Amino acid sequence: MFGVGMSTAYARKLRWCTLNARFKDSAIVARPGAIRAGDRETFMKIVRFILALAVGIVIFSLTVAAVGAIGHGFYPPPAEFQQIGDRMSDAMRAQDQAAFERTQVELAEAMAAYLPTAPTGSFIFVVAAWITGAFVGGGVAAFVTSWGRRSVAMLVGVADVGAIILVSSLLPGPGWMPFVGIAGSLIAAFAAGTLVASGTRTKPSLSRKAAP
Repeated sequence: MFGVGMSTAYARKLRWCTLNARFKDSAIVARPGAIRAGDRETFMKIVRFILALAVGIVIFSLTVAAVGAIGHGFYPPPAEFQQIGDRMSDAMRAQDQAAFERTQVELAEAMAAYLPTAPTGSFIFVVAAWITGAFVGGGVAAFVTSWGRRSVAMLVGVADVGAIILVSSLLPGPGWMPFVGIAGSLIAAFAAGTLVASGTRTKPSLSRKAAP
């Protein structure tokens, strides 16, 4: 009886060791796959973040152009600008570098002569275009990405700030324009990211409440 008990206990111990070894082997095999899955998820989040930033900047540019077009409807620029623009387009199509540079100089001189007498409303539309572009572009970028919604919206706002600085250096207008445009664009981008982030955060709770 004692020998039978010993053999039974030994068999149980051997079976337990075998199962434990199999469990360890399966865990070792499964762990790299889990790590790779986590890496893929992180990689896709980064790709989606970059894609969201690109989409946001494109939407920002389109929004600025749309609001600017509305402003031109209220405050049309001088006809001379259109004529110079047509000559510039012709020079680009003909690949005439000298003619293109001449039209650039003409446009800069015409703008310098027009800006001091331009109506204040035209400048307000420009600033409104910057701020609206930051809000819409930042909101779209925050909606596209799955994480860092405020961050990607603020990056769109930073791109807007870069465009404002560039435009202000090339075509100087009233001194208040860049300051109001930069501050308004950053605030608008942050507000858009915050709104989208808070909206997406409340969706799961609403769905859980609606579930029976």
